[in-house]
Amino acid sequence: MKKIFKIIICTIVCMALLLVPMTVMAEEGVTYNISATTLTEGTNTYTLDGTVPYTVFKLHPTAVGDFTITSSDCVMGIVSYHDMWVQFEPTDEIVNLNEINWSCTDTNQSIMIGVKADTSDVSITVTRKESIVVEIPWDIYENIATPEKFEMPDFVDLEALENGYVDFEDSVIDEAVLGDDGYYHLNEKNGPILFANLNDPIMSLYDMSGYGRVAAIYYDNGEVIKKVDYTDAFNEYIAALPTNAGGIISSYYYPLTADLIEMFKEIGATHDWYSGDNAWIYDSEDAWLYACYYDENVTIMDPSAYENSTNIGGNTNTGNNQNGNNTNDTTNENTNIDTSNKAPATGDINLVTTAMSVVMIAVVFGLNAKKVTE
Repeated sequence: MKKIFKIIICTIVCMALLLVPMTVMAEEGVTYNISATTLTEGTNTYTLDGTVPYTVFKLHPTAVGDFTITSSDCVMGIVSYHDMWVQFEPTDEIVNLNEINWSCTDTNQSIMIGVKADTSDVSITVTRKESIVVEIPWDIYENIATPEKFEMPDFVDLEALENGYVDFEDSVIDEAVLGDDGYYHLNEKNGPILFANLNDPIMSLYDMSGYGRVAAIYYDNGEVIKKVDYTDAFNEYIAALPTNAGGIISSYYYPLTADLIEMFKEIGATHDWYSGDNAWIYDSEDAWLYACYYDENVTIMDPSAYENSTNIGGNTNTGNNQNGNNTNDTTNENTNIDTSNKAPATGDINLVTTAMSVVMIAVVFGLNAKKVTE
């Protein structure tokens, strides 16, 4: 039902775009843009983006200490406690200060600050005061078992797998149960086998690793008390994923393991993905299963059990690649569908119409290879 609904919505949106004059394609609903300029210590002039209400600046500390950010030209507010993405949508309730105080206890920490003003340029002063900080060492997580190279078996129906994601938004609290076969199953030992998408579109640990560190940082009354680095352990799983002839990862699915459970639970919990008023993913006990998928007909990993099954198709699943394109294919021709076409923002209306039609077709076909999120 969700798939049908999204197809209808995508079709309506694409058709609407075809009817709109295409000389300008402004992004409606966008309230902020992230500036390429970073805040630095001292008093400096910063240019705001006049196309949006809020401009977001990053602050990368070069030393620990107590930071004070002040300005009489604008109002400000912290919109993220890391530099990977904006955690809190800038609003007047958040961006309303002339002075921000922030204690940095580790040079790997960063913040993002939303700024709003009636002028195009503002003067912002950043000062740092030395503080007595007890440096908390990183605990390097080691996998319980070294991940073995994995190829998705042919008896797994890839379309069923994409559609069989764990529903963490319903009233049922789902569980990952370790079976006697060593695999984790959905809700019971003999239930469907769970596969984790390491590059899930809702929240990608693979993308996080590209920013430098896959980690969990624990706080107590605002003070860092523990830091766990999962980067090396996670990269072992990335190295175990299948690749094509060009060395490009062809699938981001891996059977769920105790190590992956640890990562999804702890990293997500310490980043407020699963709790709080502004839970990034969802506030539920089973939200950590957001990247887990299953084919309800696959309860064991013994190929001989599926020899007489007609539910077998070609397996060229590529998961969700780093650019967000999904080239899953369940046909025997192994034909990848390119869903990366984008219409130009300006130009001849006939060219735009053609491009948008290609996008509409690509989106409809691509829906079979993506999890629908609401």
